[in-house]
Amino acid sequence: MPRHTKAKGGYTLIAQAGNTSPADGATQYLGFSSYGTTLSSQGISRMYIPKSGTIKACFLLFANTGTLGSNETSTVSIRLNNTTDTTVSSAVTNDAAQTAFNNTSLAISVVAGDYIEVKWVCPTWATNPTNVRVSAVIYIE
Repeated sequence: MPRHTKAKGGYTLIAQAGNTSPADGATQYLGFSSYGTTLSSQGISRMYIPKSGTIKACFLLFANTGTLGSNETSTVSIRLNNTTDTTVSSAVTNDAAQTAFNNTSLAISVVAGDYIEVKWVCPTWATNPTNVRVSAVIYIE
């Protein structure tokens, strides 16, 4: 499966992780090398920027294949060079089998050689979700 594709006027990077059962208050990272799950250490799942441009959009999908979580919200950001976070959504929930979130008004400048990761900051759930698969498509123009 390609991890990046060329789109008219830009390109996409694809991050995927699966089968995580996040703990309360956990911070998880995903990217190219998420080893089948999200990771708790930043910098391990780097997605390197191959061509300078501007991140314009991010589309997220959470597939909850185990226990559905309660309706507390979490935040997903794009983390640039392990220093700067830009929020994609602060309304992420895991209380349905599939939940999708997006932000099409991003304006994150990147240059070739920068790297990004998708950062998910989990809430303290009444009921924690289990076997969560996460994917993100990031559009750069």
